[in-house]
Amino acid sequence: MERKVTKEERNILLSHPELVMFDPYPIKTKKPALALSFLPLLLCPVSVGFIAASGLVGVHPHIAGFLMAMSMVFACILLIIVYVRIDDWYYEKARKTHYVEQLRRLLPEDLTCDVVHVKSVIREKAEGSYIKYGKEQLFSFSSMVNSIRIEPDADIVEIYDGKGFWAIVGRDPATESLYQKEEESPSS
Repeated sequence: MERKVTKEERNILLSHPELVMFDPYPIKTKKPALALSFLPLLLCPVSVGFIAASGLVGVHPHIAGFLMAMSMVFACILLIIVYVRIDDWYYEKARKTHYVEQLRRLLPEDLTCDVVHVKSVIREKAEGSYIKYGKEQLFSFSSMVNSIRIEPDADIVEIYDGKGFWAIVGRDPATESLYQKEEESPSS
């Protein structure tokens, strides 16, 4: 049964990101480390300037050319190493914190949740199907993080905003309010 997620429930999701299985990179949410990644590029012009200022160009032009070319190669190699290290550090930090920073950026204020019944799961393909409003719908979780074990013939909660954000919430005492189906109020 579809209903709006309350502000308290949204805060619970942000407090327990390990229970939210979502795609953290549907758009580029990564902070660019531009200052650090371009520092090695400065090595090349600085070394060329140093070689030119030392007077080596006039005395030994072949050695000076070789040193300038090697400084460019070294700067390119250093740039690749620094970029890969920064990228690895960023992903490792995100993994250790259960992608809470990405969840904060991506989790919309206006969310809808729905309890659906899982019909089948193919773990090798990271896909499955569930019953929603009496119809079978397919879903895929291959790009999602914070893996939650999804079992056939179980209920799961999906949260979405209708504009592209979609996630699955794991069952836990903290998230139990999302799993409660709204009771129909008695007619007056």
